[in-house]
Amino acid sequence: MTTERPQADPQPNLHPDPRPDPNPQSQPHPQPQHDDIGGILIHRGLREELSRLADAAESGRRAEAVQEQIELVIAVLHQHHHGEDEKLHPLVRDREPSIATILDELEKEHTLIQKLADDAADRTRPLPERAPVIRELLDVLRPHLALEEAEVFPAITRQVSQAEFEEFVKGELKAAGRRLPALFGMLLHYALPGERKRLLADVPTPVALFWKAFWRRGYERRVSRVYGCRASN
Repeated sequence: MTTERPQADPQPNLHPDPRPDPNPQSQPHPQPQHDDIGGILIHRGLREELSRLADAAESGRRAEAVQEQIELVIAVLHQHHHGEDEKLHPLVRDREPSIATILDELEKEHTLIQKLADDAADRTRPLPERAPVIRELLDVLRPHLALEEAEVFPAITRQVSQAEFEEFVKGELKAAGRRLPALFGMLLHYALPGERKRLLADVPTPVALFWKAFWRRGYERRVSRVYGCRASN
């Protein structure tokens, strides 16, 4: 059986109507510096995978494969939030102080999200018992990600230079380590053709070549093991 590719969630408005800036000097880069397609696809992948994994966990079938996928998604979520807290948010907070309250709110929510995520991945509990936890995590995460997309993504494009953002992306790829093939497969699985092209253009050439040659087929096999169906990528 071949799964239909989930429809992409509506593109977040990366460049909303500008709000009055109480401190014009806080915006050294008034024009967008880059396109965070990776962040958009990470958010979409987290939403889609957690929704599917809640159902898969509830069924209790293919338990080890489902557990491994839960651990992948939770690791991606942790890394995503760590990168924001440690690298991107400090830059934006320093250069656009008006967004500090929103960043404080998001970073406080990261603690609750991490607790739910750890509970969702807890191997000491049977998978079906964790399905409600995964759904609760998704319920908390959806508005959290929506706020990031509406408020923080535009601030990042305004305040983080292209060179700084490229350095951030390189660091995130390195931090993924052995998870990188599966992470990349997950992101591109939920990408539309134009989005896939943009992401592949943003990453180092060897990463794009490995995905085309090896990682794509590897992720198709992973999807088959987890969900009992073939990925259509």
